[in-house]
Amino acid sequence: MDAGSGIVHTAPGHGQTDNFVGRHYGLPQVCPVDEHGHLTEKAGRFAGLSTSDANPAIVDFLKEEGKVMHSDYFTHRAAVCWRCKTPLIFRLSPQWYMKVDSLKEAILAANEKINWMPSFGRTRFQNWIADREDWCLSQQRYWGIPIPIWVCGKCGAKKVVGSRKELVENSLKPLEEGSLTDLHRHSVDSIELKCGACGGTMRRVKDIFTVWFDSGVTPWASLGYPFKNKELFEKMFPVALICESQDQIRGWFDALMLCSMAAFGKPSYQAVALMGWVLDEKGEKMSKSLGNVINAREGVEELGADASRLYYCNEIAPWEVQNFSKKNAGELLRNLSIFYNVLSFYRMYAPPDFKPVDLTPAVLAIEDKWLLSRLDTVSREVTEHFEKFEFHMVGRKLLDFAVNDFSRWYVKRVRDRVSPSAPEQDKRVCLSVMRQALETTARLFAPVTPFLSEYAFQQLRLSKDEKSIHYCTYPCGNSSDSELEKIMSAAMQVTELAASARQEAGIKLRWTIREIIVTGSETHAQCINQLNTLLCSACNSLSIKFLEKPPAGNQYVSASRDDFKVYLLKTLDEELKNTALFRELTRAIQESRKKNGFNVGESILLSVHADESTYEFLKSKATELKSAVGAATLSIVPQIEELSGQFEAQAQLEEKKAIAKYNKS
Repeated sequence: MDAGSGIVHTAPGHGQTDNFVGRHYGLPQVCPVDEHGHLTEKAGRFAGLSTSDANPAIVDFLKEEGKVMHSDYFTHRAAVCWRCKTPLIFRLSPQWYMKVDSLKEAILAANEKINWMPSFGRTRFQNWIADREDWCLSQQRYWGIPIPIWVCGKCGAKKVVGSRKELVENSLKPLEEGSLTDLHRHSVDSIELKCGACGGTMRRVKDIFTVWFDSGVTPWASLGYPFKNKELFEKMFPVALICESQDQIRGWFDALMLCSMAAFGKPSYQAVALMGWVLDEKGEKMSKSLGNVINAREGVEELGADASRLYYCNEIAPWEVQNFSKKNAGELLRNLSIFYNVLSFYRMYAPPDFKPVDLTPAVLAIEDKWLLSRLDTVSREVTEHFEKFEFHMVGRKLLDFAVNDFSRWYVKRVRDRVSPSAPEQDKRVCLSVMRQALETTARLFAPVTPFLSEYAFQQLRLSKDEKSIHYCTYPCGNSSDSELEKIMSAAMQVTELAASARQEAGIKLRWTIREIIVTGSETHAQCINQLNTLLCSACNSLSIKFLEKPPAGNQYVSASRDDFKVYLLKTLDEELKNTALFRELTRAIQESRKKNGFNVGESILLSVHADESTYEFLKSKATELKSAVGAATLSIVPQIEELSGQFEAQAQLEEKKAIAKYNKS
């Protein structure tokens, strides 16, 4: 407004701020509006009009009296009904209150002992309680819990009724306790009591409790305490944890605290987990009117329940505001499928009646020891994050282990150990390690992805004593080898940089290279020394060395990160090219087998032709090729016309080429 008298209108009977100012200056608290929004007799000639109809009538009257200097309409923010959007009017009325000042000191002391997750909740609740006004307990509605107070119409005495039995005993008319099954207004408003002070008639006040009071007494009212379940209540009270959004600091958390402190002198909860709001992808509140609501059932059908649950335990901390993204949730579904693929890989190689061997240190390979150590570490970390309400770290830790450690690292390292031609004892050890890792990972995932975890449990045919994975104990981790995990992490970094260098040089991972040189920290030196064989296999290099200084010459291509650098000898001689072609041919035959529906255990009758430059090399690799592709017989033929078979696979490297044909054995 840019004009006016400068006088601020104040109505102590209509609004909290106006009432506060009015009481400060001793103004009369006039409220000529009834509970239906109509003016009372105090309004004189306007009595009976609704407030909306009275406004123009009052203006017209003042104009007639010559008391209006200016009249106009302007738009401003005002309270409306949350449901129907009808404008509301504040009015002064008598209510029932809980006096909070006498409880504040005890509540603030109790708040210091409550485990707020995250911890900023403690400070926010403390600030709220410090400025907390008396709590209005009453509402003027029909449906709700009737306030059990009867007032004498003669002397004004009040009586609080605490049970059905007490109500029956004090009723003026005979009542049967068994008939009072529904203690709402339609049944209790008509019950009259005899006043113990003057003998007059007592009638119940027409008010009901605010719904927040219902919520505040839930811990004992839901059990029927103190009339029943006393032992159960004493066992469960106070509850271990409550969980709700942050706005409940002024709502449910507040109501629970006030009610329990007033009734028992102690809080009704030991820990509080604060949740953040979920908004749409653009950060706007979801609303049907905006058309941006994601239907829960549709989301589950599209993404799956497990991916939806994991999304809330991965992207952000649970107390932060989350902008829901189907795209990001879909990425998690793809990550879960990687764990599913590891399970399928295990079942492909493990016979149905497979019995795990004892995993003593003597029988374990270095990668086995590392995986079991990582399992212990992740189990311990995930348990700690759960207890700290850090659900986002739970999902991240589990996915990182399942996708990167288990699938992309361990499974890739042990494929040869579980192949049909692998030594039986080592194969059994490797499968036993995989089985234990799958079982433990499934248990770790169970609270977050219950359906995939249960599927894994049933497919692995685990404990016969438990019908479901959700009856099993949760892994907590008790031992790990931090030093081994440290150097294996360095090995993974070396392998990643070697892959980057290969990409820059245009050398596929299947092509063996002659040498890799690493410069870096003491940890990388230990890694090269202790895990040399594993690294040579992972990087597909004949040699890996650690040097203090980088190699000279331009025959190396490099990649670096932080404190270390990897140099890859990019020259491929004739032997390496033949080896690369051999790898390409092996892969081509394996892919052809898969495409044409061959199972892992099915053998084939294979014949291979190669050009003159590779022919003798392939003959020297015949035994290895038979084992790699599951061939019962193998013929290396000098002429392409000598090839025989229904199915075909080819491989080529520059000018070198090899062709294979095969049939079922």
